Amino acid sequence: MYSRQRGRGLPVITTGPNDVKERLSVGLVTLIAGRAGCQVTEYPVDRNSRDISISPVDGLKINIDAQLKSTVNLIQSGPVMKFDLDRKNYDELRATEVGSAQILIVVDLHQARQRWVRQSSRHLVFDKCAYWANLYDAPATANANKIRINIPKDQVLTPSALEELFERRYQRLQAGEGGL
Repeated sequence: MYSRQRGRGLPVITTGPNDVKERLSVGLVTLIAGRAGCQVTEYPVDRNSRDISISPVDGLKINIDAQLKSTVNLIQSGPVMKFDLDRKNYDELRATEVGSAQILIVVDLHQARQRWVRQSSRHLVFDKCAYWANLYDAPATANANKIRINIPKDQVLTPSALEELFERRYQRLQAGEGGL
């Protein structure tokens, strides 16, 4: 729990770690998207595994929706990162009858909270990174609650990776196909 005391000992900020993780994930993706020439629209209610939509500031009117997750428990295993995703999110992200392309973005956070973000007058440092996964048309699962997914380690969300995702989306739209 984060707590800042002021005046008579009343807590001014009582934001919990999960809320901080959520805000950091939105902030990190917004920075990356901004560098790629894109903007992020945040949805205030997440009922269908869509936290944000990313779209070019100028250019084609296309977008990619994303479900954001932040974790200190991403598992490194050879060439992949393993993440336990809720079954509901998995089913919604693998759907093929959707209006927009959609991806999962998993922000990998350091175990030590004080290392999540550090700044000085010269640098802003985010200690780890975000990975993206395309689950479009992934196989169904019999798992009731969670499914462990593999995200290739080379699928780091960067400005150039985001540009490539938009190029893939555009090519699929031209071919009359969904997803990425």
